[in-house]
Amino acid sequence: MAEEFRVNDDLTLRLEDGRTARLADIELPRPLLNGKGPAKPAAASLARKLLIDLTAAKSISVSPAAEMDRWHHLPIQTEPSLQIELLRRGLARVMPETSDTPSLDRLFAAEAEARTNHLGLWADEAFSLRDPNEAGRWLDSLQVFEGTVTSTNLARGFVYLNFGEDWKHGLSVKISRAYRKALPGDPLSLSGRRLRVRGWLGKGMGPMIDIRHIRQLELLDGPWPAKLGTDPAKEAL
Repeated sequence: MAEEFRVNDDLTLRLEDGRTARLADIELPRPLLNGKGPAKPAAASLARKLLIDLTAAKSISVSPAAEMDRWHHLPIQTEPSLQIELLRRGLARVMPETSDTPSLDRLFAAEAEARTNHLGLWADEAFSLRDPNEAGRWLDSLQVFEGTVTSTNLARGFVYLNFGEDWKHGLSVKISRAYRKALPGDPLSLSGRRLRVRGWLGKGMGPMIDIRHIRQLELLDGPWPAKLGTDPAKEAL
């Protein structure tokens, strides 16, 4: 159903019925958080101007993509896709949350096009791909890392992917049993493989991303290793 809405200063959208919405499956540029990114303040202004221009020029259909989030914002999909237009210009990054695989495929393709061509924020150091060995610099922010997995281990039902020997400063990735089963292959066999990881960088024993959607992981150097049967004794640890 087509409807009109207002673009708020924080890049959320005010729907006709008064609800506050946000575009699902992407992260728009926000002002710097403690100097850690993801973007300079001017980037948010560019994204807001583009959103205003796009919504003024077209009739936009809106559909809910998920339940309201903790901030009482409704994640939405739009047709035509505002997400794709922002991603193509390098004014957003994909942060998957829904299960709409065809839609996510299109979003990742649009992001890849902008990243390859260094468009928009992909030409800005504040928005660039991060080195997993320097993850400690970017705690408490949304980031995208690219690097080689150096080791994996299984503990208390969680798979851990490590990107270096220094766990206090280098990136680790935590995968629960449920997400491990949903992945296209066995994450315990990823040692030596090149991986792109995106998400909120928190702190476990060191900098860590807790996987909450299987598309947060992108294997870059070939197909996923085959799934293996689980070891019940290890899973129980």
